[in-house]
Amino acid sequence: MAKAKIYKMQVLGTGVNEIFYALSHEIVAFPASTYHKFTYTNGVVVFKNDFGVSQVIITPAELPEGKEL
Repeated sequence: MAKAKIYKMQVLGTGVNEIFYALSHEIVAFPASTYHKFTYTNGVVVFKNDFGVSQVIITPAELPEGKEL
């Protein structure tokens, strides 16, 4: 079975400095705002409001030791 591609996400901005691992990232525009859609390694989909976010750094990665997909 092929391994899923994993990405290390670093979200930076005003009051934001977050690092986590995800399977995908997508920018979604709604009439009121723009959101970043992340699919976490456990399949959970999270929408983060774009307010205050200045950068999303996406780096191909492997899960750290002890973490499972």
